[in-house]
Amino acid sequence: MSGLRGGSRYYYQADPLLGFDITPLARGTQSIPDGVEFEIFANELGCFDRNSLEDFSTSKEGYVYFAGDSFTWGFGRYEDKFATVWENNTGMLTAKCGVGHTGTIHQFGKFKKIIETIGRQPTVVFVGFFANDIINDFTFPHSIVVDGFLIDTVYEMGKEQIIRIPDEDRVREISPKIRAIDEHTFQEPEESQSLWRKTKSFLLRHSLLTNISNALFKKMLLATGIRSPDKPKKRSIYRLFEDSEVLNQFSFSPFAEKTKKAITVWGEDAKLNGYHLIFLLIPPRSDFNNADIFNQVKEFLRGQKIDFIDFAPIFKERGWRKEDLYWQIDQHLNDEGNRRMGLELSRLHNGKM
Repeated sequence: MSGLRGGSRYYYQADPLLGFDITPLARGTQSIPDGVEFEIFANELGCFDRNSLEDFSTSKEGYVYFAGDSFTWGFGRYEDKFATVWENNTGMLTAKCGVGHTGTIHQFGKFKKIIETIGRQPTVVFVGFFANDIINDFTFPHSIVVDGFLIDTVYEMGKEQIIRIPDEDRVREISPKIRAIDEHTFQEPEESQSLWRKTKSFLLRHSLLTNISNALFKKMLLATGIRSPDKPKKRSIYRLFEDSEVLNQFSFSPFAEKTKKAITVWGEDAKLNGYHLIFLLIPPRSDFNNADIFNQVKEFLRGQKIDFIDFAPIFKERGWRKEDLYWQIDQHLNDEGNRRMGLELSRLHNGKM
């Protein structure tokens, strides 16, 4: 999806360092195309977590930190996401601080911010790594929050080109559309809406950014005198680097350079502050049991002396099917996939140094 991101309005807030982050103490619901809806929330640290700042500050046994993107954040029930399952099986206090639509740069920045707030280092840091984190890093910062909506400001233009739209232009273009959504919602209470009207409301919300993007793009072309016979369109940044390309392109692609630098910085921080850093390599649905998919990533991590756990060979060894592990349409780990990953992780690492 490009532009207006899914999720409850006001779940994200603007962040001067990261561009956006989860709003502390937020509450809402998340719907996915597979027809599933689940409760989402945040603690006072801005993490999808029931543990509190006081828990982390006062725990005598310390705590473990989970960073990552939407896979670590958890597209499913809180009780089933792999960090929660791991916590329940190991008994280790866990900060579950994944944030959707982010890469390693954002994740490390959030980690440092939270550690400063807690006032003590974790004993172990797990970083859930997914292939599209590379593009989140390459285009960082790529999203802002406008009146409670998470909005993209960077797009793919074809042939490995991107366009970055100034924040003030995005705000100017998006605000009338948000007002239209507010007026539509105010005029017709949710409980009185027909199925068709609810569908129209959903489509209005989720086509919002695409419409604005197309209009702004045309305006920019006219302003610069550029004419394009094939009418190029702005598309999601994730089109720049397909998930499967991590197999052969991580070592050489310029898209991956910022991710490598961010990983290196995180590794240095771990050594400096005495916590155990472990990357959790989460395969895409298309290559869920391809034991080679992360070979180049693992080679780089070994060079940095950073530990990792690759789940693709684990999924293959267990003989699991992708239907067992991933939502069919949404493509994230489903509740069962999260549970299995959490159990496997607790078998491989108990959170001790």
